[in-house]
Amino acid sequence: MENAQFNQRDWYEKHLKPHEPMIRSWLKARFQLEHEIEDILQEALYRVLYASLDEEIRAPKAYLFTTARNVALMRLRKSKLRNEINLEDFACSSIIDDRKGTVDQLCNNENIKILDDAIKSLPSKCRKIIVLKKVKGMSINSIAKQLGISPNTVRVQVTIGLKKIRAYFEFIHGDSTLLERKNEHGE
Repeated sequence: MENAQFNQRDWYEKHLKPHEPMIRSWLKARFQLEHEIEDILQEALYRVLYASLDEEIRAPKAYLFTTARNVALMRLRKSKLRNEINLEDFACSSIIDDRKGTVDQLCNNENIKILDDAIKSLPSKCRKIIVLKKVKGMSINSIAKQLGISPNTVRVQVTIGLKKIRAYFEFIHGDSTLLERKNEHGE
């Protein structure tokens, strides 16, 4: 048992510890969880070390980054669940094509969940404007009047929000095809 602990400590020192500063910077640059970065890193390290007991990890750096990303996303989702608008309450028929098979439908459902998470990750004002514009279909002038702000502010916030949502999608999927398909149809 003592030998296994020693080997695991050596494995950590060799394969994980050198990447800790890089992963801290990477997490800070991508997630609005500044105060939780250390906790995310520690949980990711624990998960990778625990997994290394059962199986050989061929790419420890990649495994650590993927695990840290998943932990951060999980925490981000949990932190955004409080008092938030849930897109599942709205009709999403324009996103889902009923003619597609079950696998496609599941992929679309996952995209809706990711889109919901992306919107929830926006700052409060921007999120409210995006929901009013893109989900409820309100005009820029109606939103401006309702929120007591200028139409130009609404336009700017929509642009910022869509850029952040696209970046979120690209980070999760490596692309933003759902958003591009929706924008092709003028939605």
